[in-house]
Amino acid sequence: MTSNQAQKVFAFERSQMLVGNPASRSIYVSYSPPQGGGFFCPLAGDASDGALPPAGTPCPIFSYSDNAWNAAYTDAVQIYNMSVDWTPTTPTGSITLAAAVNTSSFDASYNASWNDCPQPGTTQMLDGIGGTLMYRAQWKPWSGHNSVVLNWGVKLSATQRSIMWCELRQNQSTGTWSIYQQGIYAPDTNTRWMGSIAMDNNGCIGLAYLKSNSSSIFPSLCYTGRRECDPLGTLPIAEYVAAPGTGYQTGTNRIGDYAQTSLDPDGITFWHTGEFLGGPSGSTAARTQIFSWQIAPCGNNAYVNITQTGGNSPACVGETLTFTASPTNGGTTPSYQWKVNGVNVGTNSATYTTSSLTNGQVVTCVMTSNLAGVGNNPATSNAITVVVNNPTLPTISINASQTTFCAGTQVVFTATTTNAGASPCTNGKLMG
Repeated sequence: MTSNQAQKVFAFERSQMLVGNPASRSIYVSYSPPQGGGFFCPLAGDASDGALPPAGTPCPIFSYSDNAWNAAYTDAVQIYNMSVDWTPTTPTGSITLAAAVNTSSFDASYNASWNDCPQPGTTQMLDGIGGTLMYRAQWKPWSGHNSVVLNWGVKLSATQRSIMWCELRQNQSTGTWSIYQQGIYAPDTNTRWMGSIAMDNNGCIGLAYLKSNSSSIFPSLCYTGRRECDPLGTLPIAEYVAAPGTGYQTGTNRIGDYAQTSLDPDGITFWHTGEFLGGPSGSTAARTQIFSWQIAPCGNNAYVNITQTGGNSPACVGETLTFTASPTNGGTTPSYQWKVNGVNVGTNSATYTTSSLTNGQVVTCVMTSNLAGVGNNPATSNAITVVVNNPTLPTISINASQTTFCAGTQVVFTATTTNAGASPCTNGKLMG
């Protein structure tokens, strides 16, 4: 754990904490990374997504430097190793510089007053939290290397802030660190800040953040991302607004501190917890939103298949029929648009029930997946042509073996039916 009060890193005796030992110990170690103006917070690697490093592995500590702070600095990410020896009664610890990896050029010199991010309807600006890495530094092992994804706020112009991100890789054999990919996410002129980034078990990257501008977008929670096969250094998945802002904030310029994107135990679902301005304008506009999303691995397409699950086929006029859609790669909450002869019908539901179909009408469904990055989206289903029989009345006629006969003569009557089914039941009556 790190502190924004000074360049200190704290370590806790995990093995004793897990067994509930009240005497479990802690230790802190100070060090001196490059530092710019304002507060500064080093960030410890986070291996909380299920795969832990081998016992005794030093914990990586990350910081960054910006030549806009001091001409002696370079734009770079610093990686330090922290080691702790719990054997003595008084534990000992050390932090050493493992690598300084140069990045592409960026400017993190935010305003001295921390008024960086605009919002509509007010001159009150919001704090873009410049000068520090955003939480978390997710550590994830792969075959032959470990990955860490980072993000931090950068200044694009006097009126726009955005997000710098990168994936660091560490060679598991040599321990050497390098930047595998990096980029600044700025698909338009809006301001984006307070990011949190994570990687799933397929190597897809998800980034969630706040977005606003000075005219029409109140601070809103959004996300984007990339599939593992997308061009390096890009986040090409279309931006999705998870929680739209509805007002502006006054009274303070801080919003969204300590946002977090984490990975579900299923290995593919991203979860984000963050603030946005979802209340009425004023000093109480802030709201917290928790949301999830998934990113489809490369080569995954969306599909939907429909079947008739209720009623007969062929059906009778006026009979209630039910159709059910079964999605593939539909995400967590796919949407549905049912169609009859290409005309929209029904509701946003995986089932469609109706009693108004006529013979020859064609039922289809269009499913829109919310699985980010999925192909063939929206997907159109197979078509079902409905057979509806018009109502018909049964008829019966009889013929006699002879129509003129003497008393006592045997006469055979034969009944002939139409629309009466395969085995109709008939009863004869003698009148007179």
